[in-house]
Amino acid sequence: MALGGMALGIVIGVIPGLHLYHAAGAAVLLVSEGRVQIAGEAMGFLLVGAAVGWSFSSLIPAVFLFAPDELTANSQPPAAKLLYAGHGLDALNIMALGELFAVLMLAALAPFADSLLRPLGQIIGPHLGWMLVAVVGLLLVGEWPRGTTLGSAWAGLGAGLLTFTLSGIVGVVLTLRSPIVIERAFQNLLPAFTGLFTIPSVLAALWRPERVPPQSKPANPLNTGSLARGAATGVLGGLFAGFLPVVSGGIGGLLAGQATALRNESQFLASQGANRAAYTLGGALLLFAPGVGLTRGGLSWMLSSIFVPYGPRLFALAVGAVCLCSIAAFGLCLFMGVISAKYVSLIPTRRLAGFSLVVSTLVTLGFTGVAGLIVFAICIPIGLIPVLFGTRRMNALGIILVPATLGMNGLLIPFAQLLGLIPS
Repeated sequence: MALGGMALGIVIGVIPGLHLYHAAGAAVLLVSEGRVQIAGEAMGFLLVGAAVGWSFSSLIPAVFLFAPDELTANSQPPAAKLLYAGHGLDALNIMALGELFAVLMLAALAPFADSLLRPLGQIIGPHLGWMLVAVVGLLLVGEWPRGTTLGSAWAGLGAGLLTFTLSGIVGVVLTLRSPIVIERAFQNLLPAFTGLFTIPSVLAALWRPERVPPQSKPANPLNTGSLARGAATGVLGGLFAGFLPVVSGGIGGLLAGQATALRNESQFLASQGANRAAYTLGGALLLFAPGVGLTRGGLSWMLSSIFVPYGPRLFALAVGAVCLCSIAAFGLCLFMGVISAKYVSLIPTRRLAGFSLVVSTLVTLGFTGVAGLIVFAICIPIGLIPVLFGTRRMNALGIILVPATLGMNGLLIPFAQLLGLIPS
């Protein structure tokens, strides 16, 4: 079942704009309504396998089709730089190796999950409110004035703060007054994520079309030590984000990279790949871990509504399934990367970007309806701010950080009343 899910995840991942959570949410809805009959355990392993396949294959549109998601948006500029230098395959291989390294680390840490995470959860549980405030502060401090002139430095800082504030307001609205119907609640934030992260990169490629040059075979020799350091950093960030509620993998990877002072693009790309796997797959495994049973990330949240795994047997099977599927998905990802690198230079950039734009729009409309498309359209201008001013795209994650931070500190309702979302 997990291998079948992995094959499905591979297909989902290569379609720009189609997120794992789109398909997982639809599957969970069909099962919960009784329209599809499948045992909870089988569903669990199907979705775990799909998460593995998607985690690897979605690197391909992020690198070759200018269509990142919230987890790969931060790594797109270095990947695009290598792509336009003719080494897009290098970027893909480094990120895929980072993911595989993360899976091996997760498997090595799995026997200690209960003994490590349960006491850690008891320690940090009472402090989540101020910890989220600290995360927000660190994210914003990263936009401290920088640039060649005083005007450009402060313009960048202002753009970063504006992105965070506007996305945060959208997040509060979606939390309390989402226009998306309750039957599509699993997809509540996905139109916003697509508008904030995927479409701005696609539009940038449409505005500044630069033909992708022919791609060479991987030319940059990989330094094993450098790759391992970057991947270890990514695992640290992914596990931090996977364990701490609300903090996304992108933010975890960014903070871990700052803490460990990554020095070059290869290390950064390896860290982003490892961070992606540690956050997505580590979050799924936390639901299976006996004694832990945490719902972290959208996949665990959706799965827990129809199936709650219990016992060391299922946890061991889940870890084994992740390892087996990762090896297969890694090989398929590299194979598809070679095919993509061979043909991407033959297609004009505008056509690639236009294809991604059309597919992303249709996927959003199909899964969330007209209301989701409106949210999608509102978020696009916000997502364009970092692209135009060269600031961090992670600032757009204010969409989840602002409502969560306000809520955990008892300020969400007063802020909503200030915005007029609920009566005073």
